[in-house]
Amino acid sequence: MTTAERDEDMERISFTDVETGSEQWFFVLEQTQLGGDTYLLVTDADTGGDDDEDAVAYILKAKGEDGENMTYEEVTDQKTLDVLSNVFDELLDDIILQ
Repeated sequence: MTTAERDEDMERISFTDVETGSEQWFFVLEQTQLGGDTYLLVTDADTGGDDDEDAVAYILKAKGEDGENMTYEEVTDQKTLDVLSNVFDELLDDIILQ
């Protein structure tokens, strides 16, 4: 699990691995709710430019809030990933999810 803290522009989010304490920034592409749960689609690269850079995307599920930080867990269940990939694909017409 990771905890997250958003920066001021709400386009990037900082994740801290609770086990290692390491921090990494991700770009938030989209957010959705499904079955009462909140999910984020994040990527490790800024895809706003004109280049064809491939980026790794992750789907994260909000697990709970601890003060100012939200805890997220990476979605690994293939059936859930397939459903959420289709939802995010509809929300993001210009981004190809594979």
